[in-house]
Amino acid sequence: MSGTTATQNLVYPTGGDLIVAAGDAVEDLATRVDARLDAQDANLAVSQVPPFTVVESTELENLPSGFVPWPFDTVLVDTQDGANLGEDARRITLTRTGFWMLGGYAAANRAAGSVTVSFRLQLNVNNPGTGIQFENVENGQIDVNNGNYASCSTIARVDNVVSGTYCIMSAFVTGVTDSAFTGLIPVVKRRMWAYWLGDL
Repeated sequence: MSGTTATQNLVYPTGGDLIVAAGDAVEDLATRVDARLDAQDANLAVSQVPPFTVVESTELENLPSGFVPWPFDTVLVDTQDGANLGEDARRITLTRTGFWMLGGYAAANRAAGSVTVSFRLQLNVNNPGTGIQFENVENGQIDVNNGNYASCSTIARVDNVVSGTYCIMSAFVTGVTDSAFTGLIPVVKRRMWAYWLGDL
């Protein structure tokens, strides 16, 4: 005769079991308990150091307007191996299924003689397991004294992690205050981040 544990529904032998069957039942119980403990260890490891990546660039660079991902040159934080700037400096790879907080920030030059534009940032998520998803939250602001700033953020759902699941950041010009504008935004600082919030 067998019983089951109250919370995990694991089968264990009772006094009515045959002595021959008891050994197999105990071995099976130990294997299942061990698997549950391994899963709990993995969850604890993630909760202690959640997947998180931040990339940025602080050098002046004229970057295109439109759906053209911007590159980054520095990794500030990467607990998930999500940034490989040598392979592709434009993306953060999302390495785990679940909900992700994605964000970005950029500042454009307002120095004397520079081209000044207002722009909006856009975050996009490519998840080949479920098709391309555009997760956009856009925001832009003009500060006549200090320059132009934009930020964006969103919570993205990643259902399936496959090769090529990543986020990128780009910008769209919304206004031009200089007739010499050539389609490039003089960006002096930009940052993008991805932070895993939890399971689906």
